[in-house]
Amino acid sequence: MKRLIPLVALAACIDTDLPPIDLDGPMLVSIEPATAQPLPLDPSIRLVFSEPLARPTIEPALGGQSGTVLLMTRYKLDGDGRPELDDSGQPESNLSSSMITDLNAGDDGLDAASYFARCVQTRVTLLDDDQTVLVQPMQRLRANTEYMIVLSSVIRDAAGNRLGSPPTPEQEAGDGLPHVLRVYQSAAGPPSVIGADLPGFTTELPTGPVPTNRSTARLEFDRSMASVSSGDVKLVLGENLASVTLPATLNGKILSVTLPTLGADANHSGRCLEGDDADNLCPSSDYALIVENMRDNEGNVMEQNRLSFSTAAAADTQAPVLIGEPEVVAGETDVLIRWKTDEASSTEVVVMGESDQSFYGVACVGNPCDHEVRLTDLSIGQQLTFFLRSKDLALNAFESEDLQVTTIDLPDVAITEVLAASGRDPDNSGEYIELFNFGQESIEIGGWQVQRIGSTSRIDIPEETTIAAGGFILLVGDGFAVGNFSGVTEGNVLRTTSSKLFSFGLSNSDLTVALVDDQGRSLSATPRLVSSTGMSKARERLDAEVFCNATPTPLAWTANNCQ
Repeated sequence: MKRLIPLVALAACIDTDLPPIDLDGPMLVSIEPATAQPLPLDPSIRLVFSEPLARPTIEPALGGQSGTVLLMTRYKLDGDGRPELDDSGQPESNLSSSMITDLNAGDDGLDAASYFARCVQTRVTLLDDDQTVLVQPMQRLRANTEYMIVLSSVIRDAAGNRLGSPPTPEQEAGDGLPHVLRVYQSAAGPPSVIGADLPGFTTELPTGPVPTNRSTARLEFDRSMASVSSGDVKLVLGENLASVTLPATLNGKILSVTLPTLGADANHSGRCLEGDDADNLCPSSDYALIVENMRDNEGNVMEQNRLSFSTAAAADTQAPVLIGEPEVVAGETDVLIRWKTDEASSTEVVVMGESDQSFYGVACVGNPCDHEVRLTDLSIGQQLTFFLRSKDLALNAFESEDLQVTTIDLPDVAITEVLAASGRDPDNSGEYIELFNFGQESIEIGGWQVQRIGSTSRIDIPEETTIAAGGFILLVGDGFAVGNFSGVTEGNVLRTTSSKLFSFGLSNSDLTVALVDDQGRSLSATPRLVSSTGMSKARERLDAEVFCNATPTPLAWTANNCQ
């Protein structure tokens, strides 16, 4: 007879009421604040998950930064806070593909310092309930900027399961990971002054001390302001030796300020041992314009903005004086305008029309002072009427008479190839500069020059020299050997003894040349060329000043032939 009792006893020992095995990852339940309102510049962002989390996958090591919970700008930003553009002209995402890979590759999340540099330094805390994560920036956020919260799938629950929240639209558009939870627009923050017609606060005026007869100032805010009240704008001398309330008028973003004369304020003039009551500022002194308490149209109150400057030893009542005549050089799509004045001053061209438009060049500080402005994006045959304006630091202004210029159709000739390191003996026996007529008609280039930029060396092209339509000419030195290149004959080369350029060989390491016509217009130029032995420098395209290494092909240039 068989005995069944041991089997019954064994069955009685098996626990059939075990808890289910946890195979589901945590999910995000909520995130605050919502995006309906701008994100404060010193926010506290709260994330709530569906179950307790493994603390080491959330909080960083002591003194570190979380590699799994990130706050970062949506786009890469330049130094001025504007999104950088990618090759297609679109804002470039701050979350690169390599970051995405690293975010989800292992248990440590992000681990590259270069990646952390793209993130806002934050304090990430898992609260005592083990389900709530608090994200607090350790620096004030940039105003009017898009930010996003990004989570790595490395985040795990207590059982070791990875984050498994439903995919967001951003995830579905990419590789599914990491989890971009929310994109915020940060608040405008307090308004601020972003520029003023004072040295150090604008690129339009030169640097230097402000003359003592300066009577006005113009300030620009980063947004439209609501109003200005008495006491909002002050002029402070030194370490609060004197404070003058300034009259000011507001027009949107622009605040116009009047500086009273010293004679109008006894407290101010009493602090100037050598001041003239007819002037507005003490000589050889330190000042600050202080703006505070103003509100923008949304009611945001500005913090104190302080614009410091120093003054000259005396007044300046003379406007800059023009030296010589302005130089105007018309191209097909641009116009170059140059002029000189006798003192440091601004560089402004005012193009006249239904509404005048100002174009600024670099303010100069020398004496004489060289000014240059290039007007671009024009069309062939476009006529412009304009005048020149140069202001000194007292805002005395020189204005020229009205000038006119019309863009023209320039000759279709370009420098297409330069061989400066032929590797032959002697070197100049194989060197050349190639000119190409890419137009439909023959062009006479007699009287033109090829100039080496930065020196007096040049090639003078003889009168009655012509390039046929679609044809080439090689400019060479007297020692050039046509037998060095197949297909090159004496009829294709123009030998020159007028220049030092070919005397001992073209420079291999620092050569920049320009083709200049008989009216002094630069028709074609190279960038700074650094040559490799046996390789020429060839123009990549006719519409770009880009040269690259290429196999020498005299008289046979084609576009996009770079190696």
